[in-house]
Amino acid sequence: MHQEDRPQEETLREFQGALKTLLKNGGKTYRELAADLQYSKSAVSNWLNSPQLLALEECKRIVEYCGGSVEQWETHWRSVKRALNGSKNEKSTCPYRGFAPYTEEDRPFFYGRSNLIEEAVESIHENRLLIISGPTGAGKTSLLRAGILARISTEHTSQGRWPHVLVTPSGRPMDRLAEKLARIYKKSVSDVTKALTGSPEGMRDFLGEVALDGIGGTQLLLAVDQWEEIYTSCEEGDRQHFVESLRLAMQCEIPRIKVVAVVQSHYRRRGQEDFKELLGGIRALTVHYMTSSEIDRAIKLPAAALGANWEECLINSIKSHVRKWPGSLPWFLSVLEEEWIRRGVERDMSDFCCHEAEILAKRKVFEAADIAYGGLTEKKSRFVLREILGKMSTHCKGHGWSDEKIFRQVSELPVKKAAAVEEFAKARLITIDGHYIEMGHQALIDWDPLRAWNQKHRRR
Repeated sequence: MHQEDRPQEETLREFQGALKTLLKNGGKTYRELAADLQYSKSAVSNWLNSPQLLALEECKRIVEYCGGSVEQWETHWRSVKRALNGSKNEKSTCPYRGFAPYTEEDRPFFYGRSNLIEEAVESIHENRLLIISGPTGAGKTSLLRAGILARISTEHTSQGRWPHVLVTPSGRPMDRLAEKLARIYKKSVSDVTKALTGSPEGMRDFLGEVALDGIGGTQLLLAVDQWEEIYTSCEEGDRQHFVESLRLAMQCEIPRIKVVAVVQSHYRRRGQEDFKELLGGIRALTVHYMTSSEIDRAIKLPAAALGANWEECLINSIKSHVRKWPGSLPWFLSVLEEEWIRRGVERDMSDFCCHEAEILAKRKVFEAADIAYGGLTEKKSRFVLREILGKMSTHCKGHGWSDEKIFRQVSELPVKKAAAVEEFAKARLITIDGHYIEMGHQALIDWDPLRAWNQKHRRR
């Protein structure tokens, strides 16, 4: 039986009994607890025996005093709170996605990019190819999915419905594309794969045939996310076949094919080279890190849509961090997501302060760095510390950022070393923007392996 399905009184008694057990196992009495935490003995007794649930702050202080896990007990407390409020049947929808991209279904909670969405949709109408580039962690995928594709899916042009296909190349882009096209046109995957992989003309011919059969309309938007994978994950033959298939398909009139390619900024030039033979009909759009006003909307409006508000000082603190460290926003959004989920259907966020958010973000950075670093070989890990993180940290003044950045073209690094850098970028620990590489969050400066390396380096 789930906790919320138990009688409320039983749920409360079990929680209070567990707290008493924690206190007893810690070798403490009510009197000692009251004296050490400067509470009255009657107040402590009331918290642990009253028909009312004690406040979260008191619960956390007691647990910390007894050496328990504050996080686990807070989750337990919130579960009991929901049960006592009779909210077991109310669905708690989190409006934040943390590190995960927003999808088309998340459109009601996607804010802060309205101008970019309008510009992108207009460019798609006027051009055959739109290349969207930007630094890692700037929100390109969310813009594509929750912004552009969600908007396009609601449009009906003079040519009727505008279907779209979203693919991520991976190692075999034509296979991924065949799977999506088979779903849209209700064909077998094996038949579509055979048609597309036979020759670069295969996709053009296949789409022309289904259009003539009256299937799927006379236009199609093909969105390719993480375009850089055709350079990092594909064999050269597969890459050329994929690019040539798209180029030939975009020259068709029926169906009229539009392509949106989302790529990291340091691969943008290669992406433009792939389609230079189109001779026009290409538009490039750059996604920058969010401005202060965009961050305001991205944090406030999703919560407001569900009847909640964050403290203004918390939002100002996040904006202050992001101004210095543009790649840090996803870390804070992850913290907000975690906090929202932990509170369940509770909508009072006024007691979640900026200091607590900073501590949680820092902990997340350390955990992610340990995982990413632990997955590297010894040679790669030394390179990351010496050539990337070490040089960055020597440019930092205390806990702020100097105007200097690391100038290094990732795409021109040796393959193995570039892979090490990409791993840290995927973990949001560093950001890559063209020739620039920066730390994703200032907390990385205090990460133990980097501190040890810096101390050893300064002694030389």
